Amino acid sequence: MEILCRLATNYITMSDSIILDAIPEDQNELNAIQNFKGKYPKQLWYLFLAEMWERFSFYGMRGMLTLFMVDVSLGLGISEKTANLQYGAIQAFVYTFAFVGGMFAD
Repeated sequence: MEILCRLATNYITMSDSIILDAIPEDQNELNAIQNFKGKYPKQLWYLFLAEMWERFSFYGMRGMLTLFMVDVSLGLGISEKTANLQYGAIQAFVYTFAFVGGMFAD
């Protein structure tokens, strides 16, 4: 138990020093970071636009999915209750598998 307490104390001390090293000491440096008025790299705008349209299509198609499942003429023609349950299951799998994949990646 004593060894664990010493290890925990050393870990806390090390992590505190890492955090303190990341804080700018000079107030001018801190103001420069907070009030950035420079130009962003051109590639950052491409990244932003690609991410924006990817999110738009993901969230837009989520709404269309239940409409497709309920539609009788062109869709699956299932009941609204079943469509909502399946939609909820799909969304649960989307977020759960991203979490599980992150755990495997780490």
